[in-house]
Amino acid sequence: MEDRVDFLKKVALFEGLSEEQLQKIAHVLEEKKISSGEAIMTEGQEGCSVYLLRAGEVEVVKTLTLKTRKGDFEEGEKSIVKLQADTVNFFGEMTLLSRAPRSATVRSVSNVDLYEIRTDAFDQLCREDADLGYKVMRALGARLSSVVDKNNRDIMKLTTALSLSLNKRK
Repeated sequence: MEDRVDFLKKVALFEGLSEEQLQKIAHVLEEKKISSGEAIMTEGQEGCSVYLLRAGEVEVVKTLTLKTRKGDFEEGEKSIVKLQADTVNFFGEMTLLSRAPRSATVRSVSNVDLYEIRTDAFDQLCREDADLGYKVMRALGARLSSVVDKNNRDIMKLTTALSLSLNKRK
């Protein structure tokens, strides 16, 4: 159990939690081993877990609709980002706020060791320890806020590039 708590201390989502609170989370962790190439979560499916990446690398993939040269439309996948255990150690965190469908597929690039926290188990922890829930939700809010900020910057870059490209055609 101590190794689980030591791992949780490195997860930004649990920053500021006491040793006792980390112990509570450690008790609800489900250990998973995923082979290379397997989907861990699939775009469009209901979210019911957050994942803590202990070892390995995963890829976040979005489904895109593309127009072919023949004028038809087909779906394809676009890799958005690769996450490594030593730099980004959790994903699927939006399910802690909403059971909305997953916004992307996450697939293992290598053999992966991870912990799964089921949303219902996390909800129970928050009901039992409101301070734990507050701290995690605050960290989650900061994480999602930084993602929105980055996405806004990326959208501005894309719209600027598109505008420049369209103006060159005139």
